[in-house]
Amino acid sequence: MNTYSISSLELRDVTVGCKPQMMNFRSGEARLEHFTYRFLPGRTYGIVCGPGRGGWALSYLLSGLAAKFEGTVTINSEVVLPNELRIKGWYVGRGLPAAGKFLKKEMTVRRQLECGTSNQYKVDELVNRFELSASRLDRELRYVSNERWNASTAIGLMHGKQVFCYPWLDEVWVEAIGMRLEHCSAALNAYGCITILPVQSLSRIEHIVDEVIVIT
Repeated sequence: MNTYSISSLELRDVTVGCKPQMMNFRSGEARLEHFTYRFLPGRTYGIVCGPGRGGWALSYLLSGLAAKFEGTVTINSEVVLPNELRIKGWYVGRGLPAAGKFLKKEMTVRRQLECGTSNQYKVDELVNRFELSASRLDRELRYVSNERWNASTAIGLMHGKQVFCYPWLDEVWVEAIGMRLEHCSAALNAYGCITILPVQSLSRIEHIVDEVIVIT
């Protein structure tokens, strides 16, 4: 089931509430209400909204991390369930879940890349494309500073993901990782992926988005 390619991703009258989390981010309630839109591959979507106003909830939903939602989501005109969105969705900034029955341990960046199932990419290709430092490949994702955004994107590609969803970024975060956002979104567009980028303002990244969706 993981081998198909997305030609369209459509939400019709979708409502979802959740409490998204991300390392070094403040967690809070987020809610998206009666949202309808059609997303296409090879495009970056700037979702402009205030905190908790729906952008982060949209990312959490399309990453497959929301337990439930109301409305209809289709991929290639086929209705999908919440857990099925995780097959192609990826929450940028995270890696694979920690493994281990008793003592859970996160894999290094290199190991997460090497255990990828995609036949479309090579590990060395993505290491170079996303400018991953050789000195950080054998560290866990949480120990590679802001390079985690690049590394997480590469890991997602190696595991066959096609919908890449960022957490909601305020202006401070956009300032801190703006160059990485530009680099990663350009690569994802070239690879035919869908990028969901919820932000407080487009003032610093307007040039990297293909479509703007304002949620009030």
